[in-house]
Amino acid sequence: MGNKNIISMTEARRRFFEIADELQGGSDQYILTERGRPKVVVMSAEMFESWELTVGLIEKYANLQEKIRLSEEDKKIMGYIDLESLLSKEGYLVADNAKKKYGVSSSNKNSSKNV
Repeated sequence: MGNKNIISMTEARRRFFEIADELQGGSDQYILTERGRPKVVVMSAEMFESWELTVGLIEKYANLQEKIRLSEEDKKIMGYIDLESLLSKEGYLVADNAKKKYGVSSSNKNSSKNV
């Protein structure tokens, strides 16, 4: 992101065309103040479109997450089942690998030194 220039609305009025030329196609932005407080932000059309697209994607993603988020009760009502339960129901043996420890065997340790 470019520079954030803070100027009064009065100064922005005087320099309107200069500011527009400066912002065109750039990543700078101006924060216009009234009585020392931020009032509006002025940016290039290109930067605004990028910002608008980003915000739109964030909102779309948030809405999508909300739509696919189901409560446990909803899952029971709709007949949802997790993979392990489905495999068990179909007769597959589901291993509990959480307790299995992985490591390097002593034969592998020695072979790596001989390289």
